[in-house]
Amino acid sequence: MFGAALQRSSSIVKVSYSVSFLMARKIKTFSNVEIVKECLEGVVKEILPDKSKPFSNLSLSRQTVCRRINGISNEIILKLRAEFDISNIFAYHLTKPQAFQILFSWQCSFME
Repeated sequence: MFGAALQRSSSIVKVSYSVSFLMARKIKTFSNVEIVKECLEGVVKEILPDKSKPFSNLSLSRQTVCRRINGISNEIILKLRAEFDISNIFAYHLTKPQAFQILFSWQCSFME
């Protein structure tokens, strides 16, 4: 009983993140999100009327979308930091442009 409710709740949160991500990617205003929610509810009511109740719980308020976009951007920043490993080598190259130039030209010649 609780498993199904938890899964529905998790799905609703995923949809909320997906819509927020798409709105941020397309650089749309938060007022468009309310229209998206209305459209989703209308489509689901027509196609799957028995499944329309979870969509009424979909939170796409201004604050929610802002939090979702903030969370997504923080996650991207963390992944980039991990990817570049800011700690030692990259930080050294940022402070020593000549060393970075040498390393970059070596990497380019290695890739050719």
